[in-house]
Amino acid sequence: MVPYVRCVFCRTGHEKRVARQIEAKELGRAVFPQKVKPFRVKGVWEDRTEVLLPGYLFVYSEEPYPLRELYTLEGVIRVLTYQGEDREGWLEGSDRAFAEWVLEEDGLIGKLAAVKEGSFVHVKDEGLRQFRGQVVEINKGRHTAHVVLDLLGMKRSLWLGYELIEPEEDAVPNNGNDPENKTEKTEKE
Repeated sequence: MVPYVRCVFCRTGHEKRVARQIEAKELGRAVFPQKVKPFRVKGVWEDRTEVLLPGYLFVYSEEPYPLRELYTLEGVIRVLTYQGEDREGWLEGSDRAFAEWVLEEDGLIGKLAAVKEGSFVHVKDEGLRQFRGQVVEINKGRHTAHVVLDLLGMKRSLWLGYELIEPEEDAVPNNGNDPENKTEKTEKE
């Protein structure tokens, strides 16, 4: 387990460039989550990788360093911090657990599978099992599901391949009538 982990928000599409800068400055190891997504090429399905959380990457370090070091890098917009006393941005709780799982997987997250629209699901992989989401749409032709997950303390709307998601057995699908159970409008991928 790496003692210090931060989440950096950068310009979308610049994740790889920012990661290289972080590692070149020896601030730590930088990893951005990528998903495996099936694409149909000349009638044959192929797996390709895409950025899972556009603009986000994690920085893992053995030693603490000042937060301002990250703001000197081209493309960095902000470092995520918690409200309250901690303004250094070290991840905690489920945010840290997710970041550690991303590191264990070297940033490459496998195909995910959904059951049906409205179903509450979790990811089969142990690293993401604590993250719960709701399927809002399925594209059978592309073998993908539109899932809203609670990641890093915010609702994220993601299109994911659908082999590794399983339903939560005790969850009741939202039929839109329960105001406590409505899916918030989220940022589209």
